[in-house]
Amino acid sequence: MDLNLQAKLLAYKAYRLGRESVTRDSVAEDSRFVGSCLNGLEGRPQTEETVRRRLFYTLILAELHRLSDPIRHRQAAMDLGEQLERLCVPNPFSLYMRVIAATTGSPTTGNFGDITTSSAGPITDTTSRRDELGNVISIDLAQSAIELSDLDSSNFDAFLRKSLPEIARLHGLA
Repeated sequence: MDLNLQAKLLAYKAYRLGRESVTRDSVAEDSRFVGSCLNGLEGRPQTEETVRRRLFYTLILAELHRLSDPIRHRQAAMDLGEQLERLCVPNPFSLYMRVIAATTGSPTTGNFGDITTSSAGPITDTTSRRDELGNVISIDLAQSAIELSDLDSSNFDAFLRKSLPEIARLHGLA
């Protein structure tokens, strides 16, 4: 698999797993699970694969704690991403930060001159626009931010649908 595509998929999947956990209100449970996965990787040789997996689970933690305390997890992920760059491998952390920038809502005024403000919320996953025929289409902001094509997303749908425990089992961590 192309390493750039692999980095995109890793960043996107970490984001989605974190968002799903927040939506299910299972952040504490999933944080403990991800922590145990990271502990399971500790004794392994620091190969490219191990560093990439540690980065993946660390990005999940960053997303789980995005609205509370993401800094230490982002710092750890940034350090792991730099390790991958030293191995001449694309850095998923920089892609994840593009997802953060694209999905972080910002308050706007509802109408010019209106004193009240409106916000889509702290995290906005999708937006919509009209195509050339006037049809409304939904746009996944995270997918768009990292330029993950619909075709690539479709081709790797089986991976993108896997749950956190399923992925951990594939990694020999659960």
